[in-house]
Amino acid sequence: MIKSTFVAKLFATLLFLTIYLFIFFITTKDKESRINLLLEQQITTLKHSCNALKDRYDTISKIIINNEILGNTQNLELFYNAKFANNEEKTRYRDALYEQIKPHFHHFQEIGIETVLFAFWDNKAFL
Repeated sequence: MIKSTFVAKLFATLLFLTIYLFIFFITTKDKESRINLLLEQQITTLKHSCNALKDRYDTISKIIINNEILGNTQNLELFYNAKFANNEEKTRYRDALYEQIKPHFHHFQEIGIETVLFAFWDNKAFL
């Protein structure tokens, strides 16, 4: 009788452990797959957002370089002349260049550009 009670307890314990481990592994695996799915969705969203921002700033850069500011030869001449000028002349060129790009800058602010920086090759800011 004692032996059969021991066997029954052992069987119940093993059955409980088996069921518990089975449920534990299923829920753990399910949790990992849900987490992986969520992370994959976030990665896809971030890649899409990054590409959209990159495309937008690429377009804005092309507008700045080709059309409105650097596409204008007068602006380029002012910037080039300022490169080799003394401080007093640089101030004049800076003011003239500012007046040239001021109308365009208001347009840039509307599309999200807050700062336009003109710097010389030695990293000294001009405007």
